[in-house]
Amino acid sequence: MIYLGIDPGLKGAATIVTDSGNVVVQEWTTVLDVYDWLATFTDDHTLAVIEKIGWGAKVSKNAGEWIGMLTALRIPFKEITPKKWQKHFGTFSKEKTRRKNELKQIAQQLHPQIKWTHATAAAFLIATYCREVAWK
Repeated sequence: MIYLGIDPGLKGAATIVTDSGNVVVQEWTTVLDVYDWLATFTDDHTLAVIEKIGWGAKVSKNAGEWIGMLTALRIPFKEITPKKWQKHFGTFSKEKTRRKNELKQIAQQLHPQIKWTHATAAAFLIATYCREVAWK
């Protein structure tokens, strides 16, 4: 099974986590580039979680593009709030930058060989949440 986690933020990213523990990271580039990348994961064995956000026109546009791509490629997905997926990993600071650093640190501990950004770390943790909780 392939689990896809999506951070649709301004500097968004997506990460694939497989049942065997493989991790594939994709930073947001262009809609067509991301669509082509996603198209390589379209089969009956791909499930996705996209972070549900509700602020800012640009961020909402990114989320809409991701949802459109998932729908077009027939990849089943769920929208999950940040609080819900973050709770799966523990309790974090209320201050945004500090919280993002804490989440990035978890990703670094789990896969130190990958150079994580805030966006890719969030996408990885969302994919992990997708694998461990969302579709169970």
